[in-house]
Amino acid sequence: MLEVVNISSGITGHVYLYINGTLPSGVTLYFDNTTQMAFSGTNTGTYSIVQGTGTGNGTLVGGVSAFSAKIPLTKTFTVYLSFVLTGAAVGSGTLYLQTSIG
Repeated sequence: MLEVVNISSGITGHVYLYINGTLPSGVTLYFDNTTQMAFSGTNTGTYSIVQGTGTGNGTLVGGVSAFSAKIPLTKTFTVYLSFVLTGAAVGSGTLYLQTSIG
């Protein structure tokens, strides 16, 4: 899990994190801008991600095509990212993180 935190002060506009790029097949990226995610399952069963609800939560699936996700950051300017590998990763991927204030 990766936690991105912006501790800037005096920001009056909306802050967004953009995730752009690709992921290998077999990899899913989960993001949540309000709640730290938890994993459930066992090493012999199916894993799942427990996320919060609302705007700023979602998934990006690898191996399909290039993607771009616009995530509004909350008052604390925190977003949680989790990568889940199911089986084996096939191929390569590239992720770009970008922020904007508007």
